[in-house]
Amino acid sequence: MSSVSVPNILTSIRLCLIPAFLLLYLPKGGLDTEYFAMGILIVAFITDILDGFIARKFNKVTNLGKVLDPVADKLLQMSILLCVAVKRHFLFGVVAFVVIKDLLLAIGAIVLYRSGNVVSQAKWCGKISCFVSFVSSLVLIFPKAIPLSEIMVYVLASAIVAANLAAFIGYVIVFFNQRRQIKQIKQVK
Repeated sequence: MSSVSVPNILTSIRLCLIPAFLLLYLPKGGLDTEYFAMGILIVAFITDILDGFIARKFNKVTNLGKVLDPVADKLLQMSILLCVAVKRHFLFGVVAFVVIKDLLLAIGAIVLYRSGNVVSQAKWCGKISCFVSFVSSLVLIFPKAIPLSEIMVYVLASAIVAANLAAFIGYVIVFFNQRRQIKQIKQVK
């Protein structure tokens, strides 16, 4: 199957929207540029939903898409979280947690790949984590548009950590189940 597909094009668009978001958001150009940046994030989120739907519905899943889509998701999530932490410095701990989680998951994926097994698609825990992180980060990143109490900031930050921790646990279970299956297959041979 060709790597050039509508889902891969949508994922590529999402990747291109990340620097556009950062250019509009980081210079602190005022509320108007923040609204444009938020619009870019919403378009990026829509491309994420559409690429997954189209890939599965019309059997357009490609190996490139299996790699490119989660990379685009993680880069978008990291960009948003870093922008959140720039405005609220104490949230760098949340960013560090998510980065460490993603690095550990990447190492696990490499270990599985080297042993001949690949997690073929995102699990629901990962999708829910991405959604919770995205929505919570959107609310956190635009405090001028959405005034927040400190308690609400902590609740949203906790939601990001909890969702990412649940996803991490879910993927750790998948990792160990697949490692066990690989060992069983090798023992049968």
